[in-house]
Amino acid sequence: MAILEILIEKKEVCVCHLEAILGFRQAYLSQHLMCLADNLMAKAQIKIVGALIACSEGLRDDWRNVSCWVAGVLKETYGDQISLKYFDLFEEGKPDLPKDAVLPIIILNDKVISMGGKISIPLIKKRTERNGHRINKSIFPSDIISILYFEDGEPWKN
Repeated sequence: MAILEILIEKKEVCVCHLEAILGFRQAYLSQHLMCLADNLMAKAQIKIVGALIACSEGLRDDWRNVSCWVAGVLKETYGDQISLKYFDLFEEGKPDLPKDAVLPIIILNDKVISMGGKISIPLIKKRTERNGHRINKSIFPSDIISILYFEDGEPWKN
């Protein structure tokens, strides 16, 4: 936390300055900063599970169609930082689902973020950005502060 507090205060700081302030060796500090950067730069994996919908016109694959559209929006917004894959409920290889699952299910990095209702782009973006993914921008150490703290002032917790 001390490293983050310094970064918040100074916005940008050299590892040698962190060494002087905190009293830790540069190698130790560099390893911690590297781990932090690696976690923030990991690709977000979004999985959506849905099924065919029976209606008076026959069977429709609305959730698959919406998922394809959402994938395009997210790719345009985040570039290659995000991958989205759609799974049919009866498809082999679909993710494990909770016992109380309601379709559609949205999973971000193996954690269910939504069940039932809509496939919400704002929700996906909010959760994705809380996991450190930025809009069409590479992540540099000077960006760590804006990545780790959000509008509610709470730090991101992995």
